[in-house]
Amino acid sequence: MPTGAAKVTFTERDLSFFIQAVTQGRNCVQITARRGPVNEVKLVGSMKQFQENYGLPIDSSDSDIVVQRAFDRGAVLYINRVVHYTDPADASTIAALKASLTLQDQQSRNTLTIEAANQGTWGNTLVVTITANDVDPDRFDLRIDYPEQSELSESYRYLTMNQDDTEYYAVKVINDQSKLVKLIDLEAGDPFESDSVTVGIDTFDSGDDFTINIDDIPLMASSLKDSINATSGDVTATSLSNVISLTAVVAGVAGNAIALSAVTGGGNISVSGANLAGGLDAVAAGGTITFGIPADGDTVTVDGSLFTKVPGPPGANEFSNIGELTALIEALANVNATDDGLIITVTAANPGTAGNSITMVSASGAGLTLSGATLLGGSDAIAATGTVTFSPDPVTVDNPTPVTATNLAGGADGLSGLDDDDWIGNPATRTGLYAFDDIDDAFGLACPENTSPAVVAAGVAYCENREDMVYYAEPPASVDSAEEAIDFRLGQGLWVHAAFNSSYGAMYFGRPKIRSAKTNDITDISLIGDVFGVHAYNDAKAEVWFAPAGLQRGRIPNTLGVHYNVGTPGRSSEMDDLVNNQISPIVDFSDEGTVIWGEQTLQRAPSALQSLHIRRLLIYMRKALLKINRIYLFEPNDPITWRRVFNLINPWMEDLLKRRAFYEYLIQCDQDAKSINDAILNTPERIDRGEFVCRLFIKPTRTLKYFGIEAVITKSNANFKELLDIRL
Repeated sequence: MPTGAAKVTFTERDLSFFIQAVTQGRNCVQITARRGPVNEVKLVGSMKQFQENYGLPIDSSDSDIVVQRAFDRGAVLYINRVVHYTDPADASTIAALKASLTLQDQQSRNTLTIEAANQGTWGNTLVVTITANDVDPDRFDLRIDYPEQSELSESYRYLTMNQDDTEYYAVKVINDQSKLVKLIDLEAGDPFESDSVTVGIDTFDSGDDFTINIDDIPLMASSLKDSINATSGDVTATSLSNVISLTAVVAGVAGNAIALSAVTGGGNISVSGANLAGGLDAVAAGGTITFGIPADGDTVTVDGSLFTKVPGPPGANEFSNIGELTALIEALANVNATDDGLIITVTAANPGTAGNSITMVSASGAGLTLSGATLLGGSDAIAATGTVTFSPDPVTVDNPTPVTATNLAGGADGLSGLDDDDWIGNPATRTGLYAFDDIDDAFGLACPENTSPAVVAAGVAYCENREDMVYYAEPPASVDSAEEAIDFRLGQGLWVHAAFNSSYGAMYFGRPKIRSAKTNDITDISLIGDVFGVHAYNDAKAEVWFAPAGLQRGRIPNTLGVHYNVGTPGRSSEMDDLVNNQISPIVDFSDEGTVIWGEQTLQRAPSALQSLHIRRLLIYMRKALLKINRIYLFEPNDPITWRRVFNLINPWMEDLLKRRAFYEYLIQCDQDAKSINDAILNTPERIDRGEFVCRLFIKPTRTLKYFGIEAVITKSNANFKELLDIRL
């Protein structure tokens, strides 16, 4: 109850529910085919679409002709491709195989598998070509040629195996777009997998010699550092974050020869160069003494030793010419000396910076000139260095190497050993008939390639259990008389099986004759395509509950007759026998062509459900009413809800009445009850169980099957008006 200040409120209650039209003209068919999804139902509405999905005709099947004849009359088909299983209960025992081709990357590792979209030898004809992209050589182009149907060939450019490239990642692009193949990335999600680092003569493999941990790159770097220090005698290693620093154990240019490299599929490891670098040997300090014209008594001091110029023969530490001075310096322990007649070159005896402290002092005039007060240029040896860097954001980019035109291989059709079990299937693996479990808008089901009693019985049982489809059957192609057809229907004569008996089954006899496009010969084919074509035409031009038979809606165009024609005057009794045994004949009248001349179900007991159009009416009603009335589940089970149900169903039933579905109808769902005590059908016991029952009484419209014309001959003076009042 509202409280507070005055206000206006607005609420919604949706009472506008209505019963939607039921999709018509759709049926289910099982076939064998050149290619296409196996036990995965696909909706197909044209021959172009059929060939795109199931390929060109195969010699062992006429299903392509059968479905084309259905498409020609407007039918839409749910198609399931059947192959052999060693054990139908085990999906892994499938005999059909997908063709494939495995490609390698630059490091000769398997990087990518190209697999045919579905099983069959058709995949062995696919030709793959891979080239480097002409704009970016780090990307690749892929072409898939399908010679059998060249218009379906595919081409893709600018691809990469980098998963972070959301626009051009090859696996995503092709798996989203290709109708011919699927890609499998063999290294996806494994950066550093199979990567390695080589230092000197030692190689360190990821996973074995250092840890792979893309969530902790510094830990990976530390792991490689420890492995290098434990193994290599040429370098020492340190790590910081994602970088490992290497230093040659022995300083000098020799360290520059230590090799350094990385093998990485995704470019996640880089090195500073092909070798360590920057190593330098130690350099000795040096200086010069320019020997001019020294005067006697001039002196020069080298490394603390004093040498004096004298005119005559020199004594200890005396010299009279450049050669004698060079010899005196050369004799010193810490230096070496040479001269060229004008200049004495003095070099520290040992390389290194220590030589830079060796002194040279001159106490002469211009006669002895020194390069400096000390030797200069001495330097210590420098060790070579290098780095190994792990990418902080690793990716796997393992593009395949270019491949010239190469066929996929290993595909198998899986038709050898095909048996009834494959057509019937298994509910656990959703094979065979059970592949259609999720289809809820089809009216019929058939297996035109298999007419065995086991498959017919299973198909009828499957439809009867579902209660929303009819299984359409025909005698085997070897049956060439009405008598044999009846024997097959009843399981007698040459046949030993239970009679087919269900209103969810229908059987036809009279295979259409056509000229085969494969052989150019006249042959007869399964009638299923024409039956489904007639049903589609019937539903489009009239209603589901009109009989799909007769000259107005049951004509079958484009035939050369039927393989056994009971439509001739001499075989009229055979046609009667077929109809009396619930087999609908397909006949060829001399002046009207081929036509379906019956609409029986396989129900043996006489009732309205022996008529196919009435069974199809009830299926139509079932499909429409079950869906819409779910909206009332969990609503209060009381007269208000009951009246709402009535108000929903009654206009729909009135519409069906106007459309000639039945002569009369009555709805009983206690819609007039004021309380549950007034209910007749929905008793308190039912209410306590959560049940609500709504009964629909209908008088279904029957077909006109027997047209009687009576000629009454009268006298010349007879009064016709009087005769009309007489019951003759």
